[in-house]
Amino acid sequence: MYEEHELISYKMQKKNKPKIADIITAFFDDDDTISAIQNFNSWLLANKLTVAWASRNVWDIKCKGKRVCRIVVKKGAVSSWCIDFETAMLEDAVLGEKEKTVIWKNIQYCVNCSSCMPGRIFNIFNKKFEGCCIRPIAFNAPNVEEIEIAKQLIEIISTFIRSGREIAKDPTSPNPAHVAQQQKTAKIEDYFSEQLENKIKNASLDFFMDLKKNKIVPKFKMLNWWEGNYKGLICKIRLPYHQQTTMFSWAVGIYLDHIKAYENEIMNNELQNIILDNLIPCRNCPFTCALGVDVNIFDKKIKGVCIKCSPKITWIFDPDKATLTGIVKLLELEQQVRKKKPV
Repeated sequence: MYEEHELISYKMQKKNKPKIADIITAFFDDDDTISAIQNFNSWLLANKLTVAWASRNVWDIKCKGKRVCRIVVKKGAVSSWCIDFETAMLEDAVLGEKEKTVIWKNIQYCVNCSSCMPGRIFNIFNKKFEGCCIRPIAFNAPNVEEIEIAKQLIEIISTFIRSGREIAKDPTSPNPAHVAQQQKTAKIEDYFSEQLENKIKNASLDFFMDLKKNKIVPKFKMLNWWEGNYKGLICKIRLPYHQQTTMFSWAVGIYLDHIKAYENEIMNNELQNIILDNLIPCRNCPFTCALGVDVNIFDKKIKGVCIKCSPKITWIFDPDKATLTGIVKLLELEQQVRKKKPV
């Protein structure tokens, strides 16, 4: 049996790679949930699927070495569990209207947990959803009906994998490696001038010029992603991925590590709304930080803010000219404090 610290610690779980059947009694104390997970796990194994530890409180369900779905255990004040799916191998699947309706009610939206924010666009059984997680179908604390539908999806995906078929590529999607190479070799202002249009393009080019004047030179990091440094990371700039292109044109992320030192100056220049309007509320994504944190900023107490927000990072999507001018001023204030501090 496992100790409490072994359940919480990523390092301990990575070392032991626990089987979900061995530890669910430590997560849950109600017999119905324990029985549901045990029965589901037994069904998976009976159908020649592997249930392998993948990360803290996450188990991959695989067929012939390829992931079909995941089981995620959410440990907190109220523990729960989830079955989530990627959809690439479900595009040609045929389901009844009742099953589709249940799935549509269980769409998982972006919760700002990674670099793919603010989510993506998916067509799920002929219905369009925007701002979705990259695993858009998720049955949280699934009931009997949802578990049976999850089994149907698993059977469909497993059949796809065993058939040896390949996932059809979107003919409109550019080759990521080719695009990344173009971005790596081009100056950011040259690349953006080809990707953006009209006022948005002009505003972004002026912004890049202002950054360079302040000795912040954004450098290519990875596909659609640039980072600017000044005595450490100070800003990020990104373009949308293929499944995000109708959601935003570009975005700027700023790191105001020492915001408390110049909070009054921000308010005197009426720049606080750049931060306040872009704080993201906690959406209960990681298992240890829900219900977010309380932030005391600009004479306000804001409850339940995502732990990845200010001062860690504030993302501004499609900033206009006035907002970009304000962002430059915020970065200048941050730079002034960093100048006085040792690296």
